[in-house]
Amino acid sequence: MSDQADDLHGFRLLCEGSSSWIESYSLSESQGDGNILTMATKVGEIYKYKGVPSDIWGKVVAAESAGKFHNSNLRGKYTCVKV
Repeated sequence: MSDQADDLHGFRLLCEGSSSWIESYSLSESQGDGNILTMATKVGEIYKYKGVPSDIWGKVVAAESAGKFHNSNLRGKYTCVKV
């Protein structure tokens, strides 16, 4: 992804320039439900994906397109809640 910024404390990745829809991703560890990957859109929607394996984070960071990554690797594969 181009123009990315990692916040090591919050595991946050900005997706500037790599998606017309996705603003950022963040990952938080949760012992009960596994990791929770949060996705924020550029129109202010927030989606939380539960039970996402830790190795997915590395793939998010390496993806050329945040939107294509989302469609291929997250949508329909993990429990998702729109906040």
